[in-house]
Amino acid sequence: MALDSELLAKARAAAEALHRGEAGIEPLRVDYSNRLRALHAGGASLREIGAALGLSHQRVHQLVQSDGAGLATAPYGRPRPLPVATTAVRACCLCGATGEVRMTRSAPVCAACARVGRALLGGRGEGDDGGLRLLRRHQRPHCSACGRLPEAGEAFLAGPLGAICPECLDR
Repeated sequence: MALDSELLAKARAAAEALHRGEAGIEPLRVDYSNRLRALHAGGASLREIGAALGLSHQRVHQLVQSDGAGLATAPYGRPRPLPVATTAVRACCLCGATGEVRMTRSAPVCAACARVGRALLGGRGEGDDGGLRLLRRHQRPHCSACGRLPEAGEAFLAGPLGAICPECLDR
């Protein structure tokens, strides 16, 4: 029996569409995990995030500790740095911009966030802070690059997607 060429062409087109869809889902998973990680780094508890999103705190923990695809990559209880090499385009770990991004330790930071962040951390506020702010120890931020908490009196730079310590910003 011969294959129907029209049905075969439709099956091939469906397979191509499926592969494109599967390739497009990975950046969305990473973005979702990054945004959950940013909420947690900004001081929200796993239970608060879960309640707001209709997830259990255990599932939020899995996603916060994952690489974006649901795979745990950090020891229990320790924040995991943001994934950086899951897509060809690197996005700033603070604002999500994909323009002029350089690697600081293990997290990408755009030039604008680095410039504004150094000014804020140096005590010089600017008119356009790009949504960046300083977080103190009591707000429980975790550095997106190294995972550490701030020492007493130390401030971390935070944006909509995560936070970074002064040492990692300068590396």
